[in-house]
Amino acid sequence: MKLLGSLVLSLLLTGIILLGCDSKTNTKNYFAETGIQLPSSSNDAVNQIMAGFPELYNELSAAVEKGDKDARPELTTAYADWLVQVIETKENLPDDEKGKFTTELEIINAKWRQQIDKLL
Repeated sequence: MKLLGSLVLSLLLTGIILLGCDSKTNTKNYFAETGIQLPSSSNDAVNQIMAGFPELYNELSAAVEKGDKDARPELTTAYADWLVQVIETKENLPDDEKGKFTTELEIINAKWRQQIDKLL
């Protein structure tokens, strides 16, 4: 039940982010330029949550490109919510997947920090 609640929250957050953005911010796929490989898991719930990251990253990068420092708090909150879901569902991974997943998540986090710091 907790997992279902997390998935619903993830979908709501993604919808809010998508609805709150104008079409100009979604024209460029910044995420594709990063070279980040999203971790793949045997757990479909984890994969669904991970699939939300590119849109978050694109919104962040669009804000950076526009110099929209006012977007920082909202983007930080959205990322934190996404990360909490990832960490919660990561516990459902088989032990042999957790280490690799954690390493890849650290790379994702470093890329996010690199971008969000540009909005300081």
